[in-house]
Amino acid sequence: MNTIAQDQDTLAFQRLLKARQRIYTDATHYQIVQLILTVVLPVLGAVLAFLYSEARPYVALYGLIATALDVMWIDRIQRRLLKVAAKISEEFDCGVLKMQWNEFVAGKREDAEAVDAAARRWNDNESSIKGWYTGISPLVRHSAARLVCQRMNLQYDALLRKKYGTYLIWGAGLSVIALIVGSAMRDLKLLDFVAIATTVSPAIFWAVREQFRQSDAAATNETLKGEAEKYLASVKTNGCDDAECEKRSRELQDAIFQRRVANPLVLPFVYRAMRSELEQQAQAGADALLRL
Repeated sequence: MNTIAQDQDTLAFQRLLKARQRIYTDATHYQIVQLILTVVLPVLGAVLAFLYSEARPYVALYGLIATALDVMWIDRIQRRLLKVAAKISEEFDCGVLKMQWNEFVAGKREDAEAVDAAARRWNDNESSIKGWYTGISPLVRHSAARLVCQRMNLQYDALLRKKYGTYLIWGAGLSVIALIVGSAMRDLKLLDFVAIATTVSPAIFWAVREQFRQSDAAATNETLKGEAEKYLASVKTNGCDDAECEKRSRELQDAIFQRRVANPLVLPFVYRAMRSELEQQAQAGADALLRL
């Protein structure tokens, strides 16, 4: 027996989810600024440079400035916010899935004042955070249900990042092709081509960098998902006492926490577009695993 489905929708745990979602929203705001600085404006600058040759040195200089701002300012703020969100996620999982907090890996819990402030700033639809772990029957032993929830986290995230990474690499490739074709059509000299390429390069490098990050994150998730499935098969075949089961889940949760801290953000509209399909797959996966 387990109380995951019941516990996750209680006021205390919903408050944690609200805080976590608010922090992720804050991080995505910086991501949007990052996109404007390193993708939108460089692309517009490249168009401007194609049309007006006198603008090329200035837009090239902007490309260098945008890259420096991205690396030294925006990316660092995003990393900090992601760590805060990861700690709040960890507190939610430890409570709902009944695991001890591992201070050696996660550090101290996020301050209650910060959690409360973030939760009160959250203003989205309440239904979006209800039933976070879908399809978990209360009749299933807690140790097995907990592993299914952990696997669900990993599967959901891996699928999302694989698809997003595909979009990114296609975007980068089409941008390079457009740059080459446009330069050929305008019969640009080498120096002019270099100036325009320098302008648009932050956008291309951002897309390539993000694709590598998303691909690496998805691959790590797949590896961890395989471990969760091994643990689950072992629990079903051989059984394990509560202490041993929690030890295995705790080891897996440590890896999940580290993944959450290190993983890059996914653009909000991509997440929203894929959420319904991913939730249906998560439901089907949970049903299949819990029937075995």
